[in-house]
Amino acid sequence: MEQIVKPLRLEKGWSQEQLAEIAGLSVRTIQRLENGGTSSLETAKALSAVFDTPPDVFLNNAPDLDTSQLEKLADVERERRVRRRFKFYRHLITYLIVNMGLVLINLTFNAETIWFHYPLFGWGIGLIFHAIKTFLPDWEQRLEARLRKKD
Repeated sequence: MEQIVKPLRLEKGWSQEQLAEIAGLSVRTIQRLENGGTSSLETAKALSAVFDTPPDVFLNNAPDLDTSQLEKLADVERERRVRRRFKFYRHLITYLIVNMGLVLINLTFNAETIWFHYPLFGWGIGLIFHAIKTFLPDWEQRLEARLRKKD
């Protein structure tokens, strides 16, 4: 188990405490797994949700991943991040171009009534949520972990 959890955790740049909080597990469970301990199905499901991998990767009866497979998982994660950022930047550029056009149309044809700020604000809210999802992809897991702690 150590050769799976620890490299994936380090790839994300998380401490054991951060992974435990995001996954809704105890720090002791993360330590146990990284030292070769066994995992339950619930633990495997929690880790698979965090790392976006199949749960059987974290079960003890799963074949151990070699270095090339771990590198492949890391490459897939990097590709996913690059695609998310590309989509966000494309969204941002579209937002800027369209809203600049709306400002020009509004000020050119009807300068007495300023209305361009409505689509600017409304679309801006969506853009903010897109930015959060792109640059803080694990915010949902962190929120779920906090809510589980409160319960």
